[in-house]
Amino acid sequence: MRYSLQKTTFAVIAALIPFGVLRAEVTTVILPENPLGMLKVSAEKADSVHTEQLTFQINPPPIAGAPVLQCVLRVVPTPQSGPERADQTVSVLWNDEPAPIGFWKAFSKTTQPYAAQLDKKACATGKSRLTLKTQSEFTSWDYYGSDAPTRAGLPRLIVTYDSPAPAQSGNLTDWAYSQPASFFSSQLSSAAMLTNPVSWDGKVYYIAGSKISQVAGAGNVLSWDLGPKFGNTEVAVSIDAKSLAFVTAWGRLRLLTKGAIYSCDLKVLPSLNSGDKLPCNATAPGEGIAINADETPAMGPDGSLYFKNVEAAEGNVTPVGSVVAYNASLQKIWQSSLKFTQVSPIALNASGRYAYVLANIPVQDLAKSKHIALLRIDTATGDTVEDEISYGPGPQDKQIKPELAELRKPAVVSKVVNGSSVDYVLAAGNTADNGVLQLVAFAPGARCVWSQVGGTGLQTAFNCDANPVGDGSAKRLGKISAAPVPSHDGNYAFVAWQDGTVFRYPWFNTAAGEEGGFTATNLKPQELDKDKKVPGLSNLLVDRGGSVYLASNSLSVYVAGSQKIIDTGVAVNSNTLQFTTGGTLIGYSDNGIFNYSPKSGQSISPPGLANNTIYSANKVTVPGNPGVQSGQQVILKGNEISFPPANFQWPAGTTLQVLSIPK
Repeated sequence: MRYSLQKTTFAVIAALIPFGVLRAEVTTVILPENPLGMLKVSAEKADSVHTEQLTFQINPPPIAGAPVLQCVLRVVPTPQSGPERADQTVSVLWNDEPAPIGFWKAFSKTTQPYAAQLDKKACATGKSRLTLKTQSEFTSWDYYGSDAPTRAGLPRLIVTYDSPAPAQSGNLTDWAYSQPASFFSSQLSSAAMLTNPVSWDGKVYYIAGSKISQVAGAGNVLSWDLGPKFGNTEVAVSIDAKSLAFVTAWGRLRLLTKGAIYSCDLKVLPSLNSGDKLPCNATAPGEGIAINADETPAMGPDGSLYFKNVEAAEGNVTPVGSVVAYNASLQKIWQSSLKFTQVSPIALNASGRYAYVLANIPVQDLAKSKHIALLRIDTATGDTVEDEISYGPGPQDKQIKPELAELRKPAVVSKVVNGSSVDYVLAAGNTADNGVLQLVAFAPGARCVWSQVGGTGLQTAFNCDANPVGDGSAKRLGKISAAPVPSHDGNYAFVAWQDGTVFRYPWFNTAAGEEGGFTATNLKPQELDKDKKVPGLSNLLVDRGGSVYLASNSLSVYVAGSQKIIDTGVAVNSNTLQFTTGGTLIGYSDNGIFNYSPKSGQSISPPGLANNTIYSANKVTVPGNPGVQSGQQVILKGNEISFPPANFQWPAGTTLQVLSIPK
């Protein structure tokens, strides 16, 4: 085996990709209130027992009314240096009810964590008091409380909610543009921004100075002061340049800056009066938070943050850092045991339960040398599985281990294959000369891997026994110029290479009974345009319909199925492009936000309208019979929107947005 896995709106930076599902799961971690240092659970006889209690404050679910799908209590036993402990069964009682709502069985000398599946009512909103009790005679076990040597050793509730799938954003959008051929170019706002912009509920937000600004359209900007508190104590606003902003699908804003994390509820903004401050929670002063601008964190759907925290270094020592996690209540819940000199931007799977990151791991013990690995991290516990990046024929210990200097953000596609949840992760990075592209499948069984190396033309794949099944040749393509982006259905990935070539990789086999990643012999990369290169490409974005948007010094577009890349000549005044949750393509620099939404041309008159589609042009004429059905949604965008005569009625039960863009 290659390795074994046994542990089981608008986020500019972190976008969830729940391919093919209309529902999603949101997992959140809750720490107990003031636990004892150690939790002793024992019984001399069945009627002589010692119990312990844990109290949790369960906040309302991220989305109002979301039902609890799973409620798990996780505890970690202390090491046992003496004789083996007798096996113990621990029952969990809830509040004042006499009947257990869950249990776990502890065996001999193990120090592995135990997870008790609890009745869902134990994770309902409010106070939840859990009593740990055993009737296993002549047993005594200690479990970590507040004296746990690491944050991951603290007791915790892991609560999973059901929720609607959040709208996608970033480099992928749920919206398709109808026949894009050019782009708008207008400035939405001008300000010295301290953070990236984020989008929620049709508006864009950013931080400038000590204020939060809301952009509802070109020049339509409102601002409020921030009012952060740690507990009940006000703290001064301190936000550095190039700080990071995130927002959940439910309007919870997170600001990550040197020394602090702020959490603010955007839903309260409409209720604020002139001069009011936006209330925000803050981490304790002097929290010791430091990030590198190119090591972009990820935010889970509940608002938890995952990032590499850089440690201070003296002299010429290369600084290192661990990946850490802060939950929705701004509590640090784990820190990776490994330290890293460099990490890629972090990506999450569809549920947010697993984080994926490429990492440069320095020597930390004599067992392993410096290496580059793709890590899978359980976001609730910090448990980590790593797979070293390598390529070439033969077993892994005989393969080439590339020294990647540039680490791209992994692209993650979550699939259900033969009843099992599988995360397919496309990892990409560059050595001094070559680009390396590798697909790894993370699942509780066998997995397949294929790799492509741009500089050598070598392409190899491994079957589930890690034996080479074939290699072939590819063009000399050099480095990978932008992070790979999956298609909306997740069956394809788009990759841009240094020479300006853009490929569509149909990596997932959808044939019945053969679902899974293609091996190299069946992998047929498709060049989008054999006659057109896009040198200097730095951004690659994909819409629901499969059209691809490319940014270098100007904007180009590939319309799905056209086999042609159109260079529109529209200049880009921004170093970063992202889709908002509403499908608007925006760019931003330190001094402003720009609307670069795709458009079909000067004037369009579509004969009918399709669901989840944006019709965008200088002038859009709406057809007399739109053809949309109940429950569907359409966006019309342009300088001028022309409707049929006065007796026209938009179909009942459908959603229409009309967005005006200034000339």
